[in-house]
Amino acid sequence: MCSPNPQPVQIAGGVGGHGSTGQVVAEMLKELARIDIRHVPYRGAAHAVVDLVGGHIEAVSVTLTTVSPQIHVGKACALAMSSPSRVADYPDVPTFSESGYPQLVASVWFSLSGPACMPPEIVNRLNAEVRRILQLPDVRQRLRADAIEPGTLDAKTFTAFVAAGLARWTPIVRKAGGPGR
Repeated sequence: MCSPNPQPVQIAGGVGGHGSTGQVVAEMLKELARIDIRHVPYRGAAHAVVDLVGGHIEAVSVTLTTVSPQIHVGKACALAMSSPSRVADYPDVPTFSESGYPQLVASVWFSLSGPACMPPEIVNRLNAEVRRILQLPDVRQRLRADAIEPGTLDAKTFTAFVAAGLARWTPIVRKAGGPGR
C-alpha cells in the first residue's frame, strides 16, 4: 500500500569541496528540480568519484575530466552535462538544458590574469596570442581529450563574463551557506 505522503528521497551527492563549481551546480539543480541533495564535500573531486564507484554516495557533481575514466569502463553513468551543448565525445549524454533546466548551464573556465594597472596594449596582445594558440589544431586536439572547448573572448568581454557569473552565482552560494550569507 502506498503512503499518502511519501517522504522525499535524499540523494548523497559528492562534490570536490565547499564552494566548488560542482557544489554550485548541484545547489542550482537541487533548487530547480526540487530534489533533496545532501552535499558531501570532499578534499578533491577524485575522492568523491572513488566513493561513487564504491557505492558510498549516489551521485557526484564534478568535472567530466575527473569522472570520465569511470564512465568509459562502465563504473559510472553520466546523467547530464552542464555545458551549453552536448560534448562531442559523449553524444548520448544530454545537457541539463535539454533535460528541462535551461538555466543550468555552467562551465569550468581558466584565465590568464594580470594586475589591474596592466597597460591595455599588453593585455590585448597577450589575450590575442593566447586565443590564437588555443585555436591551433594540435592544441584543440589535446584539450578535446579533457572536454575543454577554448573560449574566444577578448579581455573586455571576459571581464564582463566574470562579472555576470558573479552576479548569477552569488545568490546560489549565499543560499547554500557560503560567504556573505
